[in-house]
Order: sequence, then structure tokens, then C-alpha cells
Amino acid sequence: MSTSSAVKPNTTYQLVFDHKAQQLNSADFTLEMTQKTHSGESISTHQVTLNDNLCMSEDWAAYSLNFVTAYSADTLDLSFRLSGGEGTLWLDDVQIREAVPTENIFLKTEASALKVGDKTTVTVERLPKAASDVALHWFSSDEQVAVVDEQGQVTAMKPGKAYIGLGSDSELRAEASLLVKVEK
Repeated sequence: MSTSSAVKPNTTYQLVFDHKAQQLNSADFTLEMTQKTHSGESISTHQVTLNDNLCMSEDWAAYSLNFVTAYSADTLDLSFRLSGGEGTLWLDDVQIREAVPTENIFLKTEASALKVGDKTTVTVERLPKAASDVALHWFSSDEQVAVVDEQGQVTAMKPGKAYIGLGSDSELRAEASLLVKVEK
């Protein structure tokens, strides 16, 4: 599968799609992105080839890659290839979209002092609301003291202090946290 898309120079974009596989090894998959100038010349410093970069699960999974276009980029050629393997790969909702940068992340909770076994929910406000440059996940600095699930619900486990936060795993860093104290 190959496609070409118009892009703006020196702009952050995201390649996103959903995928699943059946009896396929991820080493069989290659994603190639080549940025080109207005005259159609490849920009060698902005060619990307990724191998072995998908979770080859039989369940649908989301893939996201952020990239910045070259100062002279006009188009992006994108191709997906399978080689050397037997099996099936499904791709759905493939998009190249301009990323909206995260400017701030605010966290708030009704209770920052808990007793063992108590629960509270941490809410998040991401600005701007349409920000799409990084995927965020919840974390606890000490899961023996407090754990947090993907909805932001915190459970106090044992006395102590832990930071509960929201952060990114990507090369674009975004993070916010707040301190939770757990008492007996």
C-alpha cells in the first residue's frame, strides 16, 4: 500500500493508524516515509524506514509516530510493505495529520491525603483540548504506596508518599504529577 500526501514545511505531523495481524511476524513489516520538495526531489535527510515496529497482535492496536517535515517539504510519500512472511495484516484509518502541541497539563484530585484502602480520582485538563502530539498514560512513583489505573482512579495501598502523574513515552516529553499521602 502506498499513498502521497501534501504537507507544510517545518511542521510537526502524526502518522496514525489502527492495525492487527494474524500469524505474522513484525519483522515482515516495513514502513517507509519519504519527504519531497515541490519539484519532486527526495529529501535524503528526511527519509525514514522503520522495521519491526508494530505490535503484531490479533487484537486491534493503535500506532502513532510524530515527525517534523523538512524546511523544503511539499509532499510525503508513505508506503507499507510486507515481505518474507505468511499471514495477514489489517490496517485501518491511516491518517497523516498536523499535530496540535500540548501546552499544559493540569491535574486535580478531591483528596490528596488518603487512608489505606481509600480511593480518589485524579482529573486531567490538557491544553489546548485538541492537543494530539503525545499519547499520555497514568503512573505512580511508588506503586507500593498508591496505584493508579488508566481512568485516573488512585487506590491507597500502604502508608507513605507517592507522586501520581500523567506522562508520555514518546520523544516529545509531557508530564504532570501531584503528591498523594497515604496514612494508616
